Amino acid sequence: MTNFWVAAPTRLVVVESTFSLPHTSAFSSSSRTCRPMVAVTADEPYGECGAFRDGVAERGLAYVVEVPRSLTGWTKRPRVVVPAKVGRGAGRPPCTPQLACDAPAARPLKALWKRGGPTWKGFHIKDTQAGPVVWEARVVRFSPSAGGLPGEPLWLTVARNALDQEVKHFYSNAPEDTRPAVLLHVAFSRCHIEQLFEESKGEVGLDHFEMRKYLALRRHLVLSMVSLLFLEEQTERLRGGQSVVEPGTSPLDCPCAFT
Repeated sequence: MTNFWVAAPTRLVVVESTFSLPHTSAFSSSSRTCRPMVAVTADEPYGECGAFRDGVAERGLAYVVEVPRSLTGWTKRPRVVVPAKVGRGAGRPPCTPQLACDAPAARPLKALWKRGGPTWKGFHIKDTQAGPVVWEARVVRFSPSAGGLPGEPLWLTVARNALDQEVKHFYSNAPEDTRPAVLLHVAFSRCHIEQLFEESKGEVGLDHFEMRKYLALRRHLVLSMVSLLFLEEQTERLRGGQSVVEPGTSPLDCPCAFT
């Protein structure tokens, strides 16, 4: 089961889901088990902000956020040193770390793996009226550049649409034992919120407002959401508890089904 909360329309989504993840506690066995994980997913304006990502991590949340391809970093963490003091003066010795002389420069995401690189792996994201949506992905550990120095290692996911070759990049602070399927599941969860706003505009007139004051706008939003909730509850009642999607036809709602 997956639940979603939206903090800003279609751009910042909190996902609570039950994923098949390994235990990470010291006393747990090595077998895999399903346990809940709360994660945040967001688009580029949020993802490119290091302060936002750090703030989410400080709150004990995992994130899978889309980032622009202009961000830089290293697939292999470079060596960082503190320069030795030069001369015998009475000044303080250097204490600011910097990249070693032999360390490679940070590379932008768009410049990674012009040739070779990790193998692309296909993932069936969801089914649509036009057919299945399939994305190929590369998932590696990555050290993003933070002030010219390597930051904390993250997951870098490079996803490519199998049909139109559209490329997306995602950062994630998920544990090192997280499966790529889980990262893709969270990364593409924003489509549920986008669908919610589309249905709200089409079914209950969410975008049909002609007021200028904030209080009037809030009243319109509340009435629209209550109307949508009523339609959802009645649809579920008339359906008799059966899902609108047949079991096994929505891989996005069952990350264990990724291959």
